[in-house]
Amino acid sequence: MDRDETYLVPRFAVPADRRRCPIPQPISPLPVTVSTSLPETALGRVRARSGADARFVHLSLDPTPTGWLARTDRPDLVGPLREAFEALPPDDNAGELSVELLPSAGQTAEQVVCIVGALPVRGEPAERAEQVTEMLLGEQADLLYTDEPSGWHRVRQSLDGYLGWVSPGGVAALPQLDATAWATATTLRLEPASLVDPATREVIRRGPAGSRLPTDTLLTLPDGVTVRVEPGSGPSLSVRDDLPLGERIVEAARGYFGTPYRWGGRSPLGIDCSGLTQMAYRLCGVEIPRDASLQVLQGSDLGTDPAAFQPGDLLFYTRQPDEPSRKITHVSIWTGRASDVIHASSWVRINSADERSPAFSRRLHDTFVGARRLIPAAAQMA
Repeated sequence: MDRDETYLVPRFAVPADRRRCPIPQPISPLPVTVSTSLPETALGRVRARSGADARFVHLSLDPTPTGWLARTDRPDLVGPLREAFEALPPDDNAGELSVELLPSAGQTAEQVVCIVGALPVRGEPAERAEQVTEMLLGEQADLLYTDEPSGWHRVRQSLDGYLGWVSPGGVAALPQLDATAWATATTLRLEPASLVDPATREVIRRGPAGSRLPTDTLLTLPDGVTVRVEPGSGPSLSVRDDLPLGERIVEAARGYFGTPYRWGGRSPLGIDCSGLTQMAYRLCGVEIPRDASLQVLQGSDLGTDPAAFQPGDLLFYTRQPDEPSRKITHVSIWTGRASDVIHASSWVRINSADERSPAFSRRLHDTFVGARRLIPAAAQMA
């Protein structure tokens, strides 16, 4: 079943006469074995040929006592999976392949609701895994399945379709009817909330600004806990209804000023660059994708001339100057004031690509590749 490849990793030891020497001395190498499974290689080929984006399309393969279990939420990938498995060499002894078709986007699925302030959504079912995004209090997701060894849930976030893993203690399951009622009853809060035990008056949970909760003062959470909603501590957000949409987006982003940068973050507790742009737009009623590499595919191209930019437009950047791939790794919001942009880099702040500005950023100047307008012309002045 496995094809093994051996790599040599050096070990280090310090001679007895040089134990105070800070420089380690290499001795005999230590062999490490890395296994490459042919079925897993076949799965990779299916993913590559289909162009399935792992952020939105689930495609996995797990060993079973009799073979392998493949899971996907794309019905059109079931056939290619079986064909790829049947094409494996006869002596691979891969066993039987079972395919589980998960609910695809838009289909009815069991719903879970985030019941903590900010819940990390991770790339693998483990606390040590990379945080790819997060769910805020009251947000919903489709429950695709539960990983048996860990108990973690594979979820698809309802608002942007992003896939990931959440720990079971951070969400509560809801029947479809109750999930629909919850979605209808909740609104996006601009202020932080303290969820208080009505009897003891103790704060049992906190929700940052950007959470989704019903407007009722007394409510029962999806996990059955009854709480009283009171004003919480922490930064609040604001939206100016008296401004054009683009300027409202800028003002919404300003509400995150000083928020520390956190990879995968989406709240005033910590936020990344595309989380900031997504939340600023969402606060103003506009849904955009989660990642900068997806946001750059939306709207209309404005080129690189600032004369064409308007408040609320998004500016995109690569990691290195003159990067051949032009892979987008950063995004900011054009403010319309001088050449200032708002972005999350170390923290949410103002910078400029104008060398005459005291807020000048060499990195933004050198890595800028273009801007896009994600606001329809009719809404820009609304």
